[in-house]
Amino acid sequence: MKLWQYDLIWKLALPLARRRLKKRAKLNPGYGLNIDERFGLYTKTYTSVRPVVWLHTVSVGEAIAAKPLIEWLLSEEQYQVLVTCSTPTGRDQLLELFADKIWLVYAPYDTKLFVDRFLDAFNPSAFFIMETELWPNLIRACRNRNIPVALLNGRLSEKSYKGYTKLGSMMSQMLDDMSLITVQYNSDGERFKKLGAAQNKVVACGSIKFDIEITDEIKSKASQLKSHIHDVGRQFIWIAASTHQGEDEIILAAHKRLLAKQPKALLILVPRHPERFQSVAELCSSFVTEKRSQTEILSKGTEVLLGDTLGELMMLYGLADLAFVGGSLVENGGHNLIEPANWNLPLLSGPSLFNFSVISDQLLEKNALNIVNDSDELYQQLSRFLDDNLRAVAGRQSGEFALENRGALARAISEIKPYLPAADQTTE
Repeated sequence: MKLWQYDLIWKLALPLARRRLKKRAKLNPGYGLNIDERFGLYTKTYTSVRPVVWLHTVSVGEAIAAKPLIEWLLSEEQYQVLVTCSTPTGRDQLLELFADKIWLVYAPYDTKLFVDRFLDAFNPSAFFIMETELWPNLIRACRNRNIPVALLNGRLSEKSYKGYTKLGSMMSQMLDDMSLITVQYNSDGERFKKLGAAQNKVVACGSIKFDIEITDEIKSKASQLKSHIHDVGRQFIWIAASTHQGEDEIILAAHKRLLAKQPKALLILVPRHPERFQSVAELCSSFVTEKRSQTEILSKGTEVLLGDTLGELMMLYGLADLAFVGGSLVENGGHNLIEPANWNLPLLSGPSLFNFSVISDQLLEKNALNIVNDSDELYQQLSRFLDDNLRAVAGRQSGEFALENRGALARAISEIKPYLPAADQTTE
């Protein structure tokens, strides 16, 4: 595929993109806000005497992963930090974390016109992309303007690799336009090289997600709420986090059987996407259910706490005795296993883990992760982990794994420093 063909496809697809935004806004009103930003149009003028460093995230997961890097950039006090995202949940997360400390807008759709509008508006001096959000027009436009582009915390599953091969020469050209590709593991790097990335541009640094700190505020809030839950008589708390459609029924079936064995068990059920909060609440109708958005105080008979708030997942992990991480009982590739590991929790997952293949393999080697394939296997594992000693051993193993793998942030910062603008550079 040629770049002009790609650009034409985007232009033809724009009416569909508008309709999709309107459709999604019916379930999540955030998709109906700030739409013009996606077309490179802004209601205010952005000017800074400091050079602009731009970091792109996609949604909540990338926003959280980017947090320590953004904090480091802000601590340098040399740059105006611009952060873009693609979803309203990611935007809300970034607003909660950084408020007015950063410039925050949606990334433009990847047509030459919208990208040029964006770059004219913000004039960034460096562009860093979190994980694997690669847009050919955006990267080419930066190259044409001598803006260095670096991929941070990159990961490339075998499935994603096969998808990118379909772009042909456009993919290799895009990778050639980039200055640096830092990846989580050597296996990710090898896939990028097979797609055309130069050997000297690819560096394995580990996953930045290991360096996310649990703040004292989060720890204190979790401790207080967990103490309250114990006070109302719930003795075994497990969390099913980042669940997708098709998983909640499996989880609730296992929880129903668990309640027959341990009537004081509590499930914290956290759907991945806010637009599913209501439909998952309806699935919970046969349980005594309370919504996190509506209560700080649980009743004694609560069997399910629905995590229908944004930005609280890290804290909710702190309430649990065990964590199941979703997106893994359906073919989605799994979600972040590191966050619950940082809480020293025993870990359960479904078999679909291609997005975290290296991390999951390492956890399996340490006996810190157990794979379940269906509701029956999930129930069996939950029953096993009612044993306090077994939970303590598995939790210690996952916590040690998280601790051993820290340091990726420092390595990534060392790699990107040559591409940051000079301290005395100013922007009109």
